[in-house]
Amino acid sequence: MLGPDLAKVEFTWKWAPNTLGEAFDASGPIVKSFNKRDRTILIQKYGANFYRRGATRVTVTFMRTDTQWRITAE
Repeated sequence: MLGPDLAKVEFTWKWAPNTLGEAFDASGPIVKSFNKRDRTILIQKYGANFYRRGATRVTVTFMRTDTQWRITAE
């Protein structure tokens, strides 16, 4: 808590893709089988990602209003 109406929360999360998501994992065998140009386009233009990498840590600040907590604009 940063004050009675302000809190900073740290989240640690990791992707857990389903079977279809595995096909779009940039480090998976399907995407690796593409040539370098096509693989780059798939990653940059269509959102293939490295879902198997380690956990991601994110810090979010929340402010309490009269009825609820809201994410503050940073």
